[in-house]
Order: sequence, then structure tokens, then C-alpha cells
Amino acid sequence: MAEFEGQGEAAAGDLAAFLRRFLAEVREQGLEVSTRTQSMWPFFRGGETIHWRDPRPEPEVGDVVLFVMTSRAAGDEVQAAREEPGVRPALLAALRGLVVHRVVAREPDGKLRTQGDNRPRPDLQPVATGDVLGVVTAIERGGQRWSLEGRRARFYGRGAAMISRLTARWVPFRGGWRLQRVAHRLWHLLHGLCHPRSFSKTSARRSA
Repeated sequence: MAEFEGQGEAAAGDLAAFLRRFLAEVREQGLEVSTRTQSMWPFFRGGETIHWRDPRPEPEVGDVVLFVMTSRAAGDEVQAAREEPGVRPALLAALRGLVVHRVVAREPDGKLRTQGDNRPRPDLQPVATGDVLGVVTAIERGGQRWSLEGRRARFYGRGAAMISRLTARWVPFRGGWRLQRVAHRLWHLLHGLCHPRSFSKTSARRSA
């Protein structure tokens, strides 16, 4: 894992730039996703390595994005080089706020509404497109690498975003648990039509 060579401590105003520099260092190796909260289960089950691109062009509904969550309500943390002596404590603290969630909608002001696939509600604050640090393009698990840029993966992403939006709308209603069962069946239908294991895949190649 590459060492981070940033100078000084991260301030609130330049936290995104601080993390972008680190992410550029480790892009080839990728980052391991923790499922401490299981907010993206079953898409992320734990121990996956994610790969990403710069957020230009801007992410679309259905994409999985990397961003900093200012509220600690929920989110899959990203683990990276926590035992490396070259990584500063400020960076490790910043990484604890780094989240991998799906874009489920775009607000009228252009901000992105994000949500974990396994969450009943969207994240508390929408994310400005300028605060997105990366768009996930592939995941590695069990020696295989799955692309998130193929037709099946994009279909899955849009379907997951639609189900998440429906779930969030149904939660406040009395008898919402019945509607949640409908959402659960929709997830099963989506997995039956387009399971993540059917995405385009190649053998994972590890960097030296």
C-alpha cells in the first residue's frame, strides 16, 4: 500500500482534497470495504476491494460512490493502510468518515441523494457533486473482479436505487412492514434477473 505524503493536518475546509490525494496514491491497489454496519449488504458482504474512477463525468442514479459523510448516522467505512507507519493519524481519522453508498436520486439543486442498499432511509444530508471523491467501477472478491460499468451492472444499480426510494417512502406509513415485505420481494426479483455474480468479470490482478 502506498504511503501518503501529505503535509500538515487535514482541516475541515480541505478534507476532500486531503482524501483525494490519498485515493490517488492507492487507486491501483484499491481499498477494502468493511461491513461493520452492513449498510450495503448484500452487495458488499465484507472484505471486498473496490476500484473507482474520478467523478467526471458526474455519477448517475444507480452508481456507487465514495464520499465523506459528515453525519455519523450510517455508512460502510473504508479500510486502508491503518497499520502503515507512513499514514498520518489525521488521514486515518478522515478515512473513518469515508462512505461507499449508492446514488438513489438527484435533488432539484443538483445534489445527490445517497442511501445504503440495506438502509430503510436515505443518508441525512445530500451530497454535492463536487464532494464525491470517486465512482466505484469494479469490486474484487474471492480472486475475481466484477465490473460495475457493464449493462447488467447498470441495470442492477438503477433497480437497486428504485427499490431504495420506494422503501424510504413506505417506512412512515402505518402497516409499513407489509410494504417492506414487498420491497424484500423486489430485491429477490432483482437478484434473480441480474445477480451481481453475472456482471462482467476477470481474474483479479494484484499490484506489487
